[in-house]
Amino acid sequence: MILHIAKKEFTEILRERRFQYATLIIAILMIVSVLVSKNYYEKIRTEHELAMQTSRQQWENQGEKNPHSAAHYGTYAFKPI
Repeated sequence: MILHIAKKEFTEILRERRFQYATLIIAILMIVSVLVSKNYYEKIRTEHELAMQTSRQQWENQGEKNPHSAAHYGTYAFKPI
């Protein structure tokens, strides 16, 4: 009996236009959020790689130095993404 009522209610909800519109809007918002997040991740990854390259170039081009000061002030350690 309860299963029959639940099935009827579910069928009526699926037929309603408001539910269909709400489902469509939520799906569109989810797709947009995935695309925006992907774009943001790519931007951050590019900036991270650029900073790593710049730091490496600074380390390699620092010239003759005392090893302690070269190691202490010469580079940043980057955590992998």
